[in-house]
Amino acid sequence: MGSYLTNINEIGENQYIDLKGKAGLIKIQKNEDTKEVIIYTDEQFGSVGQSHCDVMALLSLFFNKGIELTRVLTFGNGSDYYPQELNKYSIKISKEGYDDKLFEKYFIRINNLCSSSNTNKNRKGKNLANLLSIYKNALLLYPKFSEESYLDLIKILDAQRHKKDSGVWSFPEKVIPILSKKFVRSFYKEIRKIEYFRTCHIDIANKFFSKNYIKIKNAVKNISVYSAEEYKFMYAVLFSLYEYRSKNIHDGFMFPSKIKGIYKGNGNEPLNYLDGSFGEGYMIESEPFKSVDIHKCLNMRYENIKGRNRKNFRDYKKLYLLLPKWNFLNLITREVIFYHLKRLK
Repeated sequence: MGSYLTNINEIGENQYIDLKGKAGLIKIQKNEDTKEVIIYTDEQFGSVGQSHCDVMALLSLFFNKGIELTRVLTFGNGSDYYPQELNKYSIKISKEGYDDKLFEKYFIRINNLCSSSNTNKNRKGKNLANLLSIYKNALLLYPKFSEESYLDLIKILDAQRHKKDSGVWSFPEKVIPILSKKFVRSFYKEIRKIEYFRTCHIDIANKFFSKNYIKIKNAVKNISVYSAEEYKFMYAVLFSLYEYRSKNIHDGFMFPSKIKGIYKGNGNEPLNYLDGSFGEGYMIESEPFKSVDIHKCLNMRYENIKGRNRKNFRDYKKLYLLLPKWNFLNLITREVIFYHLKRLK
């Protein structure tokens, strides 16, 4: 998302965002030696509580880092109060910064929608403000509570509207039309760099799409879009995401730990998108060097199921390799949120 942000070196020593009294003043300072960015909020310029849009949620989106400020103690008499000190939060950033004009533009437009007398505009503004708050919470939860963070990111994708909403088959269609062609193609290009991903993951996705072509055709708006391999693959990835989310909510199935890790590097490595492992299991203490596959633990709850449902469960397990890692899901979610922000009027 670098196109929405400015380089950290362009941030001035005392640069700030003036929200014109709508939600206080935000000052951003940098330390030339440590590249540390310190964020201040000064409530003397207005109460943050008057804002419909969470300032820190929007700032979290720009910095790709969960930011939460603790309110300082105040003193005063009656309705007057005086902050004893500025709220502040510091984060270390190497390359990305923020665009103060774009930040202010989005913030004010969301607040204007939330204050509008038009019901549709009001609902649109509040929905977007809520999604931003969910995104901030997801970033704050990661990595200590990665599963909860993962579910919050999925919640944002699931909130996208689609007329032919028929559950799992239409879920990818909610997201894919929002993603830019450049985003989808660049992801697929990175995946193809690894031979194992080409021969295994992409093959699984193509077979899945071919086998379920009729169901997919009935669920999507334009099936011709999925003639390209990169879109078939993205559909299968999002389908896998929704399936695991359903098993987590309805059956208490834990998300595999493979989704949590981030491969060190420049952030664009294929291993930051998908995992190359075949499976995951729980070690058996009484039998060293043996483990129980996590799917078999879930399979015990389906041991009495027969026929089509049993077969569907086996097919679902094959999508394990296509489950996106947290880092990739975060990139998709950011793309979706910025899509809506750019279209604010």
